[in-house]
This record gives sequence, C-alpha cells and structure tokens, in this order.
Amino acid sequence: MRVSSNSAQINKKLHPYVNSCTSFDSLQNLDSFIKDNDVFCATAMSIFNTFFGCFKFDYCILDEASLVTEPLAIGPVLMADKFIMIGDYYILNP
Repeated sequence: MRVSSNSAQINKKLHPYVNSCTSFDSLQNLDSFIKDNDVFCATAMSIFNTFFGCFKFDYCILDEASLVTEPLAIGPVLMADKFIMIGDYYILNP
C-alpha cells in the first residue's frame, strides 16, 4: 500500500493500491489502515505527517539512501525496529 499526496504522478494500474495522505481523519483510521496492510510505502518527507510519528514499524527500508540527507533519514529510521539503507552513490550522486 502506498500513501501519496498526488496520485496523478502514479501509474494508473497502481491506483487501487494508493491512499491519499489526507484521507485519514483520526489515528484510529490510520492505525487500522496500517494493520490491514503488510507493506506500507511512503516517501521520507510524507512520513513526517503528524499521524505517522505515533507508529512503530518492524522494518524501514530506505531506497536510494545515498540521495537522502541525514536529517531527513532520522525520522523514518527511528520509527522502525530495524532499518536497511539501499543506495549506490556511484550511480546517483548525493
């Protein structure tokens, strides 16, 4: 499941798996959304939504980690018990 603020940028075939960031009006709605999905995807910026800080995840996988600044990576990493950073700075410069 992917949370996105702008689904227009997402391939139309993926729209059934996309939920708007603004569709959660309470922590209970977000909690049930997260518990009903095995994989939860968000950008490092969107995870700073006020609701998301209340949750702890099993894993955080930061893709293209060589492009993420340290201050931006701290939030998602602290929200997980374990984290994996994937990225090759030889392919995409920081």
